[in-house]
Amino acid sequence: MTDQDGDDRGNWPSASAMEQVSLCPGSFRAQQGVAEEQMSFDALAGTRIHGYLEGQEIILNEGEQTIADELEQKREDVIAQFFPPPKKKGAKNELIVMKEHRLWLSPPVYPAPVNFSGKADHIVIKGCTALIMDYKTGRGEVAPSRCNLQLLALTVLLKENYPKIRKVCACIIQTGKPVEVATFNCKQIREGKALLSHIIELAKTPSSRRFAGEKQCKWCKYKTQCPEATGALITLAQVTHLSDPSKFAELLDYVGVAKKLIPEIESKAKEELAKNPNAISGYKIAPGVRRREIADSQQAFNQLLEDKLITSDEFIKAVKVSVVKLEAGVSKVTGKNRTQAFTAVADSLDELITIKEGKPRLVKD
Repeated sequence: MTDQDGDDRGNWPSASAMEQVSLCPGSFRAQQGVAEEQMSFDALAGTRIHGYLEGQEIILNEGEQTIADELEQKREDVIAQFFPPPKKKGAKNELIVMKEHRLWLSPPVYPAPVNFSGKADHIVIKGCTALIMDYKTGRGEVAPSRCNLQLLALTVLLKENYPKIRKVCACIIQTGKPVEVATFNCKQIREGKALLSHIIELAKTPSSRRFAGEKQCKWCKYKTQCPEATGALITLAQVTHLSDPSKFAELLDYVGVAKKLIPEIESKAKEELAKNPNAISGYKIAPGVRRREIADSQQAFNQLLEDKLITSDEFIKAVKVSVVKLEAGVSKVTGKNRTQAFTAVADSLDELITIKEGKPRLVKD
């Protein structure tokens, strides 16, 4: 079943939207009929990586390949942990594997008072146990597996479609983060289904309110038109002093809204000016900042050396070495997987690798 935008989720929330509609029930109805936003560069990269991990023949760039290799290795490690290969030689390891397969609470061809769907990145089933894995290609903060509404929704959907399953293990597989696996039994899945049904009933109610916040506004298609999101910007603009820490929680959430909304405003302004240079009084599109880059470092080194303009030592000092790219190079040359290359480089370079900790970050509990 598809809606007018060619979306296969129909007129129901999806598992990936559960956190958004739980935090802002009115966002679901507000987004109906709003065109999809143009995908950012990071989102396009994420789509390509997901496709590659699904098994599509996609050629990734170096950075994308590094992320894909890490996620793939973590996935295989988790699968091996829960479903180790048979010890007996020649014995079959009978696993049901599903990739990017959409599941429904109730078949969309039949009317239902409450319904939703979800598409897990990777599902493995053996007997009465199932393992759900969802990839996150970015380094942004994601709710832990044990309280992640998207994973809970996927768990409920899997149990609904495969009633014989008695235990579901679910996890987020994210670059740069350890894998945390949450386990749900039948009782917890029933309770989860009741919670999700309540969230959806509220989201489908015409009078449901909207609440601005960083998490719910992040992927909301309505945020540039939303009075509540605009109100968050106005609230920030009216702040004249920061002497009351009790108000920081609300203000920080509004700062998160502003971080998402301001780039949207700038992007749409550029679109309008590209169509009509006189569309916005006092503004015009200026050329981007130009930066010089070396297209081929090896060729640059050879040429400078030939012209007697630099020594090997000075050239190496001018080059910033990426540990991640070194690991990718080792993997390419030796055939080692991402984890093995990480260990090999760490063992080889030892104390030459230093760790610098960035500035402390504000994260929400």
